[in-house]
Amino acid sequence: MYQTSREEHCRKLDSVWKNVESALQALSHAKGEQFTGVKTHLRASYERYERATARYSAFLEKAKTFEARHELRLRQVIDEDREAIVSEKLREATPQERDKAHETASQFFLSVHSRASSRSRRSGSSTISLAAVQARAQAEAVKARAQFGRKEAAMRLEKARIEAELEVLQHEREAAAADAQASALEAAVEQDGGECVRPHPPLDRTPRVSSYITEQAAIRDAELASLRVPVVHPRSQSLEHAEVTNHLPDFPRPIATNVLVLLCVVRDLRVSKDGTTGNVAPEIADRRKFTGPDAPACDRRVQLEMVLKGDLQL
Repeated sequence: MYQTSREEHCRKLDSVWKNVESALQALSHAKGEQFTGVKTHLRASYERYERATARYSAFLEKAKTFEARHELRLRQVIDEDREAIVSEKLREATPQERDKAHETASQFFLSVHSRASSRSRRSGSSTISLAAVQARAQAEAVKARAQFGRKEAAMRLEKARIEAELEVLQHEREAAAADAQASALEAAVEQDGGECVRPHPPLDRTPRVSSYITEQAAIRDAELASLRVPVVHPRSQSLEHAEVTNHLPDFPRPIATNVLVLLCVVRDLRVSKDGTTGNVAPEIADRRKFTGPDAPACDRRVQLEMVLKGDLQL
């Protein structure tokens, strides 16, 4: 929006200033009564230019951007130079300045005529003097236009450089914004465990739990089946070890468990009947609380290990 409006104002200013330049050129070639009409046309053209540049300056002040402020400063310098050119041309077009110019031309003519009178070439000298005055005037006009053209060209180059820098800055700003957005997205992905956030249905862990229980039961059955239970007979108030005469067969899990509990009950009955509890070592007596008929099932493996080590006798 800003760029489009600025270009529109610049086109209008260029068009109006071309009319001013045409009026300046016409004033330089005006003669006699033509000065008044050409001067009026120049003033009207320059007033239109002033109104156009005032509208453009107000637009730049309203924009309040760095580019607009810089453009406003350039425009002020250009307007000052153009105002000086027009004022100088209008001053030269006043009657006093015209009379002064004619007086200067007459003095120059008389000087040339006096020098040429000795040679008897009065008519030729007059023609040369008038041509010299006109050539000098045209040279001054060309010099002024060239000076102004150099300033305007330098300003246009500066303006083009600033516009190029602004365009590069715009691209860099867009690239920085894209990098920041990408970094934010990457951080969000890393925070979520490296995966995109998507709804997942709840997992049913029942099959896995059942499989694990079955595997552990099979392993425990295998361990119980591999154990051997020795049978020990009491002899005269002391407990002695005997050879293992029976083996625990490979019963299924419920049968093996029942056999183990039955053996524990028989052992407790024998101990209470024979009264051999007092002859058992204290550490063994302390462990018997785990071997009664009310012993928890989780201690059955401990009972078997105690029997195999000889710490516990049936």
